Amino acid sequence: MKVNVYNTHREMARAAAEFGAGLIRAAVARRDRAVFILSTGMSQAVFLEELTAVAGVPWDKTVMF
Repeated sequence: MKVNVYNTHREMARAAAEFGAGLIRAAVARRDRAVFILSTGMSQAVFLEELTAVAGVPWDKTVMF
């Protein structure tokens, strides 16, 4: 198992957002859409902020629950 350690919550959220954005882009490339579930709450607020700031995510081809 690979473990990544970050200095701040923001750095961790940014890395997770970049990883998630890559998965979304890959799903859209393969299936012309991405359907996924995201947890919401205060602990995920920074992650969601970072995810929506990632460039090149085809949000118009996504469905989020």
